[in-house]
Amino acid sequence: MMSDPDYYVRKVVAQRIGVPLLKRMMDDPDPEVRCVVAQRIAAEWLPEFLDDPDAAVTLTVAERLTPAQLLPLRFHDDFRVRYEAAGRVPHSALAVMQRDEDPMVRERVMERLAQRRSNAAGGRLVIEMSPAVREGRRP
Repeated sequence: MMSDPDYYVRKVVAQRIGVPLLKRMMDDPDPEVRCVVAQRIAAEWLPEFLDDPDAAVTLTVAERLTPAQLLPLRFHDDFRVRYEAAGRVPHSALAVMQRDEDPMVRERVMERLAQRRSNAAGGRLVIEMSPAVREGRRP
């Protein structure tokens, strides 16, 4: 049933078979099936999905990866994957993401950097402002 022509049958199989057998379904042609596999497969096999052609599969994988394993996904084509990476990569890897093309990704990066500064300042939130903003002028 792992190779049934109907994707839904394969999806149900992926939801129910034992975890060790999921490796056989990693290359399924349907992204929904691969998402189920990515949700359930053993963590050591997750990096095999990093180059999946479907962003939904990569996002599913990203949600399970360790912060260090997320590093290559900082530059993924899909903003949802980069957003997930921005929320959990090590702080040392955030600087390059401040210039991300997507405003939501940049905002998440800035929130994490501000939180880090806040923690370093003893829990007080530190907001850096340009001199023009401090004086009430437009930058």
